[in-house]
Amino acid sequence: MTEFPVSSLRIRELASYEPAMPDASRRPRVIVAPSTAGYGLARMFQLAGAKDRPLLQVVRTMEEALAALGVEAARFEALE
Repeated sequence: MTEFPVSSLRIRELASYEPAMPDASRRPRVIVAPSTAGYGLARMFQLAGAKDRPLLQVVRTMEEALAALGVEAARFEALE
C-alpha cells in the first residue's frame, strides 16, 4: 500500500497557486501517476487547477504520457 500524507484541502490549496512553469496554458503538461492513490490525488489537483492549467493531463504510464505529448519515440540518457 502507498501512503500519501496529504489532505484534499492541501491539494486544492496547491492547485490554487500560480503555475510554477510560465505559459501553462500554451504547452501541455503531463503527470504520470501509476498508483491508484497517486492518480487520484493528481486528478484532484488537475480538476481543482483546471482554470490555470487547462492543458495539464494525468496518466498512469509513460506510454500514455508520450502519446499525450505527441512523442512517437523517446530516447532518454543520463545527465552528466
